[in-house]
Amino acid sequence: MITEYKEKISLKMLIIISLLTIVSKISRKKLWSFVVHKRQNFIQPKRQHKASVYEINGIKVIRFSQTNEAEKYVVYFHGGGFVMSGNRRHHNFIINLSKKTDFTCYYIDYPLAPKNKAVEVIEKIESVIKEIQKQEIDKEMILLGDSAGGNLALVLSKKFPKVKSIILLSPWLDLTMTNPKIIEMERQEIMFSKHDLLGAAMDYQGNLELNNVMVSPIYDDFTDKEINIFAGKDDLLFPDVLKFTEINNCVNLHKYHGLKHDFMFILEGKEQKHVLNEITKYLK
Repeated sequence: MITEYKEKISLKMLIIISLLTIVSKISRKKLWSFVVHKRQNFIQPKRQHKASVYEINGIKVIRFSQTNEAEKYVVYFHGGGFVMSGNRRHHNFIINLSKKTDFTCYYIDYPLAPKNKAVEVIEKIESVIKEIQKQEIDKEMILLGDSAGGNLALVLSKKFPKVKSIILLSPWLDLTMTNPKIIEMERQEIMFSKHDLLGAAMDYQGNLELNNVMVSPIYDDFTDKEINIFAGKDDLLFPDVLKFTEINNCVNLHKYHGLKHDFMFILEGKEQKHVLNEITKYLK
């Protein structure tokens, strides 16, 4: 099922997108090139947030929790093309989600490519989730991820058959990048190019082919799951989001006109609030 949102974009979002577009055009570079080569460091949550940081099997985990104890909890995977760390924008989104739902949310700072390859990354995250489950006995686990993190949420859902609810934000579903409609989208994309993403995909794939279901979940079967996807129509990854929706009747696609990749992380404004409200309605 596809739900379309054609509401007018907020002025703040419009200004930010316009400025980012100008920077991309003047520099003749996608925004990816400005951040991908920076040193990747774990970012501590701010002190005022109800969060605890600890390690499970050598991987840092942030636990965002509220006063009330709910019967569900969220495990979240950040985006960044498998090669970049999460940032404050990811923290803020998860904090806001935790507050709205009263759910405990676990943020996993998973190992990055190219040092770590797909099979190793997935195995390590799986071991972390198993330890989290021991802390949340008899509660329903929901997997959530954006961009590359959405890819991980889908792949890992196959490791945990009891997981039924998966929420994906601007997910990267097919690392082969072979959808012909991607070429058409490149003209308006300011975040990254097909070349950028293929480079990250090859850094991550290891010994697996790019069309292996462990790295490209679009080729797997998820009929036993309930998947909600939130994505902007002006996203280079949207053609594969639409394809995935069309071949899987378990998918509810929330389609936002005029918005870019990971738009819900760009600004804590009207657009993010709408996504958070829709997720909360679904989860509750």
